[in-house]
This record gives sequence, structure tokens and C-alpha cells, in this order.
Amino acid sequence: MAGKLTPTKASIVTALICISVTALLLVLGLLPDLGSRQGDKRHEGLHDEGHDKKEGSEHSGEGHVRILPEAMQEHEIEVAEAGPGKIYRALQVHGEIGFNEDRVAHIVPRASGIVTKVNNALGDRVTKGQVLAVLESRTLADAKSTYLAALQRTDLAKANFKRIEKLWNDKIATEKSFLEAKLQLAEKKIAVQAAEQKLHAYGLNQAYVDSLPKQSDVNLTSLEMRAPFDGQITEKHITLGEVMKEDSMAFTVADLSGVWVNLTIYSSDLSRVRAGQSVILEAPNIEERPTARILYLGLVVGEATRTALARVVLPNPRGEWRPGLFITAHIKLEESDAVAVAVPNEAIQTVDGKDVVFVEENDVFEARPIKVGRRNGTRSEILVGLKPGERYVAKNAFTLKAELMKGAFSDGHNH
Repeated sequence: MAGKLTPTKASIVTALICISVTALLLVLGLLPDLGSRQGDKRHEGLHDEGHDKKEGSEHSGEGHVRILPEAMQEHEIEVAEAGPGKIYRALQVHGEIGFNEDRVAHIVPRASGIVTKVNNALGDRVTKGQVLAVLESRTLADAKSTYLAALQRTDLAKANFKRIEKLWNDKIATEKSFLEAKLQLAEKKIAVQAAEQKLHAYGLNQAYVDSLPKQSDVNLTSLEMRAPFDGQITEKHITLGEVMKEDSMAFTVADLSGVWVNLTIYSSDLSRVRAGQSVILEAPNIEERPTARILYLGLVVGEATRTALARVVLPNPRGEWRPGLFITAHIKLEESDAVAVAVPNEAIQTVDGKDVVFVEENDVFEARPIKVGRRNGTRSEILVGLKPGERYVAKNAFTLKAELMKGAFSDGHNH
């Protein structure tokens, strides 16, 4: 009985024999590495999952990105053909967007009164002649009453003059009576003109003045505040029921379809700046880089700042250049000779500390290292890395960089 193996001992011996045989086969290289195959299978599964989740682009090997046409259109990626260009020398200065002071109106009531209606809020767009608010003004009512009374006195003076004139023609009235009636009529007409001009000073147009005799007594107190031109309400200091005086500012209306760009020019740079020079403007979060010209260069240098003012008038049809926005300006000084390859600065991206451009190769884009020569605020010369005729990403290249970095991180190393 002692020499026989029990079932439990037999199982242990069998397991030890299997482990020994497996180890021997692994050492001899006769058994495949199951663990590595399982690891490869797991890796393939992750790759397939990532492939299923891609959104129009993928990391296609080191330094390459593939992006579908619909994704290029969605991200507004533009491809251009490399070619010659001119790199001008520029002076970089800073400045601030301001109102076009020729198109800003501070609206005050022409007469004191109580606010009975406010039609507009801060930020509203208004058109020329639009009623912004209505006041009840006793001062204006007195002026209207004076005008209406002058009209009535004039009508009476006219009737009296016609009567005296007929009697004088019939040799019944004396010449003295005729001349007195004529003088009285002239005086009444002068009084009407004076009262009318006072109403115009309150902002009432001729059509409104002519309609006064037909209006009710209630309308005599109404004073309307109107927009002087098309624009937007940038300030509002008026509320319903408020008493406003003649010097109380109720609204500020500004025409923002054009703005002033006020540039700071240091005294050391004044010799290189003059009116008429071309300026390229840029600001954070605004894609457009418009070109304008210096219309005015200040004649006085500030004692404290040692700077002068240069002013540019900039069209602003979409309203994105807001007053108060800080900007960078590149004042064009002179053009260089033509260079073989020039690209927009936004086409150049930095990857692994190197300047690259994304060059189109078949159906992928290669992040190709380049050497940059002369550059200014908008364009750069490419000395090495991009040849004339090659197609490269000229706009929104940062999108491809983001995709490249995403693929690099998913591979576990940084490009």
C-alpha cells in the first residue's frame, strides 16, 4: 500500500511533468510565445477600435497625416501651390480700436422734461430719424404756444392790412393808417419766424412745425428724441419717469460700420512712418487680417510717453473690430526682391521644436521640416524643405498638427 500513488499525488505528479515539458519546449524554441500573441491580439483590437472612432483623419506613420476631403472642408483647410513672392520689411507697433469720432452722437434732450416713453435698449440698432424716447416738456409746450399765438396774430394783422389797403385804394383811409397796418403785419411775421426758429432749435422739422395748428393740446408737450444717423446704442442713461435737463445725456449712438485704429508710434520710429503707408492689422481671435492705410500721423509727441499717434480708418461691416480691442499692426516699410518660395506665416507649424509645413504627398500630408529665411508679420521665405510647385497646407495647418500630435500620443511617444 505504501508504494502505490493516491489520486491526489498522481495529479500533482502529472502537473509537474507538464510544467517541466512546457519549460523545456520554450527553452528549445519549439513552442510559440502565447503571451506575446495574446498581447499582439490585444494591440490589434485597440488599433481597430481607434480606427473605428476616427473622425475624418488618422495618424499614418511618423510625420504623416491622412485627412478626408469632407473633414478638410469642415475645418476650412486650404491647400496652395508653393511659389514666389515678396517679403516686405515691416515695423510692428501696437494700438487700440476706437470709435470713429465723426460718427458718434451724444444725444441730450433739447428741453427739460419728464420721460414718458423709452423705445430702445442698450445695444439696439437704430436708423436715422427713429424715435428713441419721448419727454413731456412744459418748456417746449410754451414755445409751441408762442408760435401758435404768433400765427394767429399774423392772420389778424393780414386781415386788418387787407381792409386798410382797400380803404386806402378807395381814398377813404389815410396813408398813415395804411402804413401802420403794413408795419404791424411785418412785425407779426417776424414774430412768427422767431418762434419757428426756436422750435427748430428744439429739433422739430419743418413738416412737424407746419402741422402744429392741427394738433391737439396734449401733443404740445411731447418732445421726441431721435437718432441722428444709422448706428447702435452704446450708452443709455434714461429711465421712464425720470426728470431730464437740457444737458443730461440720454443716449450715445455710434456708427460702428467703420472704426478708427489708433497706433502708438515711438519717437525713434517716426522717421520711418508717414501718412499713406499700408498697414496690416491683426487681433487675437479674429481670423481676418485686413489691410488699410495711415490717414493721419500726429504732429505732437507726448511728453510723458514720447510717442505719437498714427490713425487708420478701418471698415467694419461685420462689427468684429470692437472699440477697446488691442491690436498689432505691421506698417509696410519697403518690399524686398522676389523670393523663390514664400508662404503665409500660419502655414508654418512647430513640431518637436522644428518649423514644418504640411506638404501633400499622394493622399497624405507630410510634416516636412523647413528652414525659414526672411519673414514679416504675414509671410515667410522658405529656404529649404519646400520647392516651387509643391502643394502645401496654407490655411488652418494647426488642425493637421493637432491630428499629428493626437496620433503621436496614442502611439506612446511625442513627435
